[in-house]
Amino acid sequence: ERRKMAKIVFVQTELRDRYGPLCLYSYLKKHNHESDVFCDNAEDDIVTSILDAEPDIIGFSSMTTEFKSHLSIANEIKKKKKNIPILFGGPHPTFYPEIINEESIDVICMNEGEDAVLELMNVIDEFSDDLAQARDIKNLWIKEGDNIHKNSIRDLQENLDLVSPLDRDIYYNRYEILKVNPTRTIYIGRGCPFGCAYCFNHSLKKMVEGKGKFIRMRSNDNVFDEIRYLKENYGLKWVQFNDDTFNLQREWMVNFLKAYEKEIKIPFICNV
Repeated sequence: ERRKMAKIVFVQTELRDRYGPLCLYSYLKKHNHESDVFCDNAEDDIVTSILDAEPDIIGFSSMTTEFKSHLSIANEIKKKKKNIPILFGGPHPTFYPEIINEESIDVICMNEGEDAVLELMNVIDEFSDDLAQARDIKNLWIKEGDNIHKNSIRDLQENLDLVSPLDRDIYYNRYEILKVNPTRTIYIGRGCPFGCAYCFNHSLKKMVEGKGKFIRMRSNDNVFDEIRYLKENYGLKWVQFNDDTFNLQREWMVNFLKAYEKEIKIPFICNV
């Protein structure tokens, strides 16, 4: 008997709570889908751990430096369970979507994944592993036999409060070392106005041109709710704002810091 809602298992190599899976987990949880996560360097046998969790789909959030090791795990999974769809999202598939030609990859997600993956999960929930039903979902490229359905980029998620605050139980229920970490990484926005040659940002801006506001910020209350929850439940001592450029908009920053000093008062680290 199938479970009530579809389940995705996220796979990564290093042991840390990552922004991509956290956003997807929190968003999918609000829509009643199940998720789990496994970190390769904290598991005796990553493939066994993944398959024992009985996923309906397996997802990798992949940077370019990690892609080969992620693909190696995907290949091992497919040797044991060929029919479980494998999804690659994150920076590497966004800029190199041709990786879908790899035999072990069934779906890639480009750019932001919350709504695209939710739609995919809804399809899996209804049609099991028949990915043909997901062939028109924007942000996704889907493999169907020898065909690849290459869908366009969808509009950007304008209201970041809808995908936050992030729920970290997916990591902390499994890995004690992450649960007791005194420093937590918080993102307060998405997008950067600059086009530095050494950064991916200029390419991403071209990709999403005309798809909505590129620089978006969460509301202060939404950010503070996340920090309060972490402090009350997990003993947070330091906040690390991990956005590319914290001092991007001076007026916003001054207002944020005044409110932060009044309501939170936890030391923080940031990028400027």
